[in-house]
Amino acid sequence: SKIDIGFTLEQARDYMMSRLTSIPQPFAGYFHFLPPHHPYNTSKEFFNTFNNDGFEPIRKPVDIFAIDERENLQALRRAYDEFVLYCDDEFERLYNSLEKSGLLQNTWLVLTSDHGEMFERGIDGHTSDVLYQPVVRVPMMIFEPGRIEGMDIYGHTSAVDVLPTLAHVTGEPTPDWTEGVVLPP
Repeated sequence: SKIDIGFTLEQARDYMMSRLTSIPQPFAGYFHFLPPHHPYNTSKEFFNTFNNDGFEPIRKPVDIFAIDERENLQALRRAYDEFVLYCDDEFERLYNSLEKSGLLQNTWLVLTSDHGEMFERGIDGHTSDVLYQPVVRVPMMIFEPGRIEGMDIYGHTSAVDVLPTLAHVTGEPTPDWTEGVVLPP
């Protein structure tokens, strides 16, 4: 069955840019995008990008609490990877739009995720309360205004560190109720 998600990433990006370029500054914004979550409906530009690419996922033991979905492993992995590629492309377009508009000159931009997928363990989506690597090792990128070169931080971080870090870089006090710490450097 086809699920209507109500908007495309392109529409969300365009709407966000129209609002960001028209509101008074300074401002704080939080924008949560559901993708890449099920259903993995990529754009036609990326459909079948990974079809017959020869990738063979590592066979891992099925989690004892999982419903084994591995008979569809190749199809699930391909659809997920194509959807992630679509999301990456839209983030690049958003970044380029922010840069072209001049907003990146004074904007801290954070990209992170809530979890990865564990198809190889027989887990599809939020069906298990497990802590395998795809759940605890998620991407987080922080784009600092004016920074030209990337900087890799290999220490342990957490999503709860985003709030105190952004408070710190904007000269605001860290709220007493937050659990996080200011991220390096």
